[in-house]
Amino acid sequence: MSAPSLSTIRSSHLFKDLKSLRFISSPQGEPQSVILSIEEFKSLLETLSVEAKADLMDSIDRARQQLREGQPLMTFEEVFGGNL
Repeated sequence: MSAPSLSTIRSSHLFKDLKSLRFISSPQGEPQSVILSIEEFKSLLETLSVEAKADLMDSIDRARQQLREGQPLMTFEEVFGGNL
């Protein structure tokens, strides 16, 4: 299995918001490892965690569709039944 190209990695939605992303390449110019800050690493793990939850992603997709259609979203009180 070959490594993805740098352009493929950089264009991935998981990496587009990272402020500093560094690659260590082999002599052949292929990416071999990635260096990023601990904050960005934690953010990436959180993104992967959210995306792994199908029910949560379905909810996010429904909310995005509602926004595109101009439908009102539920308020905090409607979701949680009042103040926490």
